[in-house]
Amino acid sequence: MNTAIVYISSDSYVMQTGTSIYSLFENNIHIKKMDTYVISTGISERNKKKLRDIAFRFQRKLDIIDEEKLIEKYEFGGGGKVFRKLCSLDSSNGSRGCTIFL
Repeated sequence: MNTAIVYISSDSYVMQTGTSIYSLFENNIHIKKMDTYVISTGISERNKKKLRDIAFRFQRKLDIIDEEKLIEKYEFGGGGKVFRKLCSLDSSNGSRGCTIFL
């Protein structure tokens, strides 16, 4: 089973987000496949690098998606299509789980 984790953060909350991601990776080493996403609502490049460094330390994948690009790429409304696409939760793939931290 693949696990997808989605955070939404800004520069104002990036320290707490980083702490949570560090804890997530440190305490879930047994999970082989974990896709982690951060939706950025104004995270600076310096802080994005810090988040990526945490993922690198644990050899994990971390995608940081700017909010503006997300809005352009995915359609909002209609029952949360954006999170279905991020977590691949559609009728053809009901086997994946999705945990969303807001």
